[in-house]
Amino acid sequence: MEAEKQLLSGDTVVERIFIGGTLVLTSPLCIGTGDRDDRVDAPVLRDVAGIPYIPGTSLAGALQACLRDSFTPVAELDTARFWGSSTDDGVQSAFVVGDATVSAGHLEWPVEERDGVSIDAATGTAIDGHKYNFDVVPAGNSFSWMGEVVVRGCDDRTMMERLGRTVLLVLESGMAPVGAHTTKGFGHLELHDMTVCALDMDEAKDVETYLRYCQSGSLDTNHPLTSEALALNDRDFDIQADFRLTSSLMVRSYSTRPEDPDETHIRSGGQDILPGTSLKGVLRHRAAMILSALGEQDPEQTEEFRSLFGYAETRHESTSNKAGSLRSRLFVDESIIRGGHSEMQTRVQIDRFTGGVRQGAFLEAMPLWSDKGNERLHLHLRVAQCREWEAGLVLLLLKDLWTSDLSIGGEHSVGRGSLIGLSATVHKGLHSCEIRRDGDTLRVTPEHERGWLESLVSDLAAAVSEHKGGI
Repeated sequence: MEAEKQLLSGDTVVERIFIGGTLVLTSPLCIGTGDRDDRVDAPVLRDVAGIPYIPGTSLAGALQACLRDSFTPVAELDTARFWGSSTDDGVQSAFVVGDATVSAGHLEWPVEERDGVSIDAATGTAIDGHKYNFDVVPAGNSFSWMGEVVVRGCDDRTMMERLGRTVLLVLESGMAPVGAHTTKGFGHLELHDMTVCALDMDEAKDVETYLRYCQSGSLDTNHPLTSEALALNDRDFDIQADFRLTSSLMVRSYSTRPEDPDETHIRSGGQDILPGTSLKGVLRHRAAMILSALGEQDPEQTEEFRSLFGYAETRHESTSNKAGSLRSRLFVDESIIRGGHSEMQTRVQIDRFTGGVRQGAFLEAMPLWSDKGNERLHLHLRVAQCREWEAGLVLLLLKDLWTSDLSIGGEHSVGRGSLIGLSATVHKGLHSCEIRRDGDTLRVTPEHERGWLESLVSDLAAAVSEHKGGI
């Protein structure tokens, strides 16, 4: 690495690769300041004008993690040159990642406030004193962004171009969520209106193009990047499924205006949604119940369960002086519910002793209702670097959602939150199949993959049976 530093200190730039465009949020973004204020526990990061932005550090970290985890590895030297190295003899990153800023000067959809609460795994109820709130930038907002790969003579030029092309692929497909709560569906963005320009600094015309860019800020896009991206590692378990509501759904949202209903189903960016935070908590609780039913003792405390669902210990909970945490490998997207309709419902509380209406216990609620089965809710579940028994567990979670056995949101006792599965695609490695409801029949296409699905569930049962007290 020291020799690399010496080369860099005097080596010339042979190529500049520009990648830019408009980053469009396809799910809410949560990048906090790290502090709290009088309004929320986690205010959104803003610039000096008070407008939210995406720092280049957040983008660079998300992109680096995605390339490391989802694509074939490259030589350590090439990785260090492209992303930089923080060691004592490290080098500066060749990839310069700019901040993403709101081009229009204001957000199309203003910042929203979300509420969260920690749920007791044993009782399924909220833990006292564990409510929190945070700011999010809603989906639909757009940010202008530009990045540059500076290739020097000592670099593997072909590899630098391939890494740049892979970054472009990741941004186009929205594979690298940014900010907080990314395993719960936050931070997804896609690159639109792309600007891709590879300039050979040994060519006079390309040098002239670069100098014009330095003066005007605009690039000639007639310099495409022709290199192939790195190959994907196909180690994830992926489920895409469509559902409809059985009756109604209520993930509570509260208004501060007296004329509004007491509670309504949550909306974001003008659309009805199912938050990933709500779905993730429900899936975690049901997964622990499934493992317990199979004979696992206290699944929440096993390292394997924590590796799948993640955890965050406080100092009080931790046995050491330092609290620990681990990021979940189960990713759940936030879903838009299309076709449902909101309708006011007036409810009263009944005194259990007298059987009459309890004084002052009058409630106006506006849940989201089914529109004769025409509404659609698309769920996306993904387990990174998934093991066979983990895939079997997620399949059982899909089954419980599909058969209306697992309710989402609040007010389960009055019949809300149940779903009916319509179709799903399941993929892992060389295996891929479609599951579709056909009346009362469940069809799997191709039929021979039915055995693969059954083997995943068998692997789960075998894993629990083999390792009692720890999967």
